[in-house]
Amino acid sequence: MMSTAAAFYFLIGIYCIMAKRNLIKIIIGLIILQYGADLYLSTIGFRMGEALISLTEILGLTTTAVLVFLSKKIYNKIGTFDVSKMRRLKG
Repeated sequence: MMSTAAAFYFLIGIYCIMAKRNLIKIIIGLIILQYGADLYLSTIGFRMGEALISLTEILGLTTTAVLVFLSKKIYNKIGTFDVSKMRRLKG
């Protein structure tokens, strides 16, 4: 049952990453995907699972903080969170 919920979270995260155009929604999709991976690791229940889950939580939090910081910088520079508008810009 828990592995089904983990797969559901994982698939919702993949959907948010692939289908959304808003950078903040993509970041939320990455967070949901990470929660699904953590839930799956906790359902496996092996000894290294707790350490691995703690490590993925720390890495996920750090990655989220960096992505939010970069998206704020992008918004200040471009004025939008829309990924399609960011792709049209040439450096």
